[in-house]
Amino acid sequence: MAEPSTARRRILVRTPNWIGDQVMAYPFFHRLREVFPEAHIAAFCVPWVEHIQFRNLVDEVIAVPVPRQRSLWEKWTSLEAAGHVARLRGPWDIAISLPNSLTAAWQIFRSGASERWGYAGDTRRWLLTRRVKHDGQTRHRADTYMQILPESLRPESSACDFWQPVAGDQRRFPADEAWGGFPVLAPPQRPFWILAPGSVADSRRWPVERFGALARRIVAETGMQGVVIGGDSDAPLARSLCADSPASLIDYTARGPIPILRRHLQQAAFTVANDSGLAHVAALCGSPVQVICGAGNPRHTRPLGPGRVQVISTPIRCWPCERNTCERTDGPAYECLDAITPEAVWRQIRDGLLSG
Repeated sequence: MAEPSTARRRILVRTPNWIGDQVMAYPFFHRLREVFPEAHIAAFCVPWVEHIQFRNLVDEVIAVPVPRQRSLWEKWTSLEAAGHVARLRGPWDIAISLPNSLTAAWQIFRSGASERWGYAGDTRRWLLTRRVKHDGQTRHRADTYMQILPESLRPESSACDFWQPVAGDQRRFPADEAWGGFPVLAPPQRPFWILAPGSVADSRRWPVERFGALARRIVAETGMQGVVIGGDSDAPLARSLCADSPASLIDYTARGPIPILRRHLQQAAFTVANDSGLAHVAALCGSPVQVICGAGNPRHTRPLGPGRVQVISTPIRCWPCERNTCERTDGPAYECLDAITPEAVWRQIRDGLLSG
């Protein structure tokens, strides 16, 4: 197939479905805008990541209809509705599927785009016109997104190098340009650090009691204010942590979309988080980040951004399994998380994030 023209085009991008994956796609969107400077680029996304689309790099954000029930009929009708919405907002010259799923490929197929790019599994090949062989087991997620672009359009360096200093200057994420449509919550006036204790997957959620012990250690050693952030589902964790008076934490969970906390994530001394979407957002916004890693594989999903990132993990025999729940039969469940102590986390923060 001939290499695509970079003249003015209409490009539809089916974006990742999860917060962390969306953040890891920033180098891809930056490159796409760089090689198609005159294009009309639309982000086609599920509703729960609509608020973190990069509006500095795209011209339009289109929400994907999602099923309200789990029945096969409801799933099919919502899938067809998504394709219908995409077609109505067209026409499209190019449609790109970042998720490696049959449903995402079907949605861009139904968009009516003449060119459709994405990873080709056995069930997706016929839906795509530019098929890329998936080798995600050896690449960081950010690089797997970049590989979807034709070779002539890819940058010379890895997407993992995107945030490295350029000509001596540290690259920054323009949060106000990307998310300026959202208000900003004022952060604490005195020095503070951030705690993000939530995670969707059990295998990536450090016990809340460990976070409490770590918070007490940090306030005793530094005197800094601790701020707990997260969504509605993280509010019970925050209430439990904030009830521990020696930890001296403030609850900022369930306050609204993530972009309202961008000042917190830009100004915090550091952030402590599970291997979760908020760890990626914190690194993107520039906060130094300490990631407590359970079943995840940092080689594939280590947070990227201008903020310094450290990962603590326990490399037991079955690690990293990258599963959402522990299926181990030859030892204690969730040992990869339980073996990480508050003392070890604090030591890494003190000797790494705070030493520089």
